[in-house]
Amino acid sequence: MLRNPKSVGAVVPSSSQLAEQMVEALPADAAVVVEFGGGTGPVTKAVLDSGFAPENLYVFELSEQLYKHLSGQFPTVPENIG
Repeated sequence: MLRNPKSVGAVVPSSSQLAEQMVEALPADAAVVVEFGGGTGPVTKAVLDSGFAPENLYVFELSEQLYKHLSGQFPTVPENIG
């Protein structure tokens, strides 16, 4: 983070409480959810835990290391890396 501040969007991951609040704000009839900067996955997890279909969730992550983490943690979500 200190060597390359643009490498991550946040110093600490979003909390599960914040992620749940974000998901609560989604329209009930949302057909697709797009998440930019999946990071360590708290929002991705909250979306999936809400019952949203993984094949309709698109998570984009620029960091190859975080992308690998997300791919391992959520194998049913389409793979997306920027």
